[in-house]
Parts: sequence; C-alpha cells; structure tokens
Amino acid sequence: GGGQPPPTSQLYLCEAAVDVVRRHPALAQEGSQSYARALLDRELSVLLLAEAMLVAEADDAAREHATLDEALRKHRTEAREAEAEYARAESEGPACHRKKDLLDKATKEAEHRERLQGLLSRAAGLNESIAADEAARGTWAERAACAQRELG
Repeated sequence: GGGQPPPTSQLYLCEAAVDVVRRHPALAQEGSQSYARALLDRELSVLLLAEAMLVAEADDAAREHATLDEALRKHRTEAREAEAEYARAESEGPACHRKKDLLDKATKEAEHRERLQGLLSRAAGLNESIAADEAARGTWAERAACAQRELG
C-alpha cells in the first residue's frame, strides 16, 4: 500500500491493529510502541498482583476454614461430654446425706441442682460456640470459593 509503513513487527499481524495504524500512523513510531509496551507491562503487573492477592485470600480462607473445622469438632465433643455428664448426674441424683440431718440433705440437694445448672449452662455455651463456628465456617468457605472463582 502506498505511503504505509511495511509490516515489520508483530503489530501488523493483527488486522485490527493494521487498521488502527493506518488511521493513526504515529502509533507505528518507536516511541508509541515503547509506550504501548510499558502500558501492557503495567497491566500485566497489576494482573499478577491481583492473582497473588487472590491466591493469598484463598489460602487464608482455607486455613481459617480448617481451624474452624477443628474448633467445631472440639466443641461438639465437649458438648456431647457435657450432655452425657448432665444425664449421668441427673440419674445419680444428689449425694447421700447423713440420716435425719435435714440441713445436710438440703445442702446436698442444692449442690446437685447447682451442678446440674452448671452442666446445662456449659452445654448451652458449647452449643452457642458450635452455631458460631458453623456460621463462620460457612463465611470462610464462601470467601475461599469466591477467590477460587476469581482465579478461574
């Protein structure tokens, strides 16, 4: 073609790029090409940084998810133990008291009620921890999945 620079670089391999250069011949100059390369390098750096951040996010989320899995197992085990201990204490009843000692009997019954209440409170607290662990685990699982989707 008359007046057009010869196709000497990879820029000319793309038909759309050729059309752009024909409309704007200054783009074929070395300075414009260097600027375009610098922009592409910058964009690549941004993409690599974004990818590294997503990988780190996915790793953090996976670690947190594993930590919460462990906490959940521990809390479930402790809750089962507290519930079993409550059932055992409830079936055993209060400790034996001295015969004909109403104060001792009342004391043992009060201690038993306090023990049962303490076990119930412990089990309830553990069940709250389990619910919180499950909610947090779901959040971290979603964050990990989101990061993985972003990574493609």
